[in-house]
Amino acid sequence: MATASAATAKSASALPAGKELAIAYTYAASDAGGRAHNPSMAVWIEDPGGAALRTLEVSFEQGGRGRKYLHDLVRWYDADQIRQIAGGVDVTTTVSRRPANAVRIRW
Repeated sequence: MATASAATAKSASALPAGKELAIAYTYAASDAGGRAHNPSMAVWIEDPGGAALRTLEVSFEQGGRGRKYLHDLVRWYDADQIRQIAGGVDVTTTVSRRPANAVRIRW
């Protein structure tokens, strides 16, 4: 398990004054047929060693079976499970939404 030092985590938790990170993506449902899981996407910040520092957004179908497929986001899900075991809160209740066609995230 990779962990960030307190100094690294603190410096990576905020951008320099006057700067922002803008992320935009468009979700397009697959038309390939067959079985498809509910769409799930996550956007997060990692330190240079690959340790997750902050989740900016998790998109999945609220209710129903949407949460069931979060484990398919393997890298994010594993880091989130470790964070929750260490006493962190469930971030899906604070930074999540139902998938949309066009998504814009600013940090």
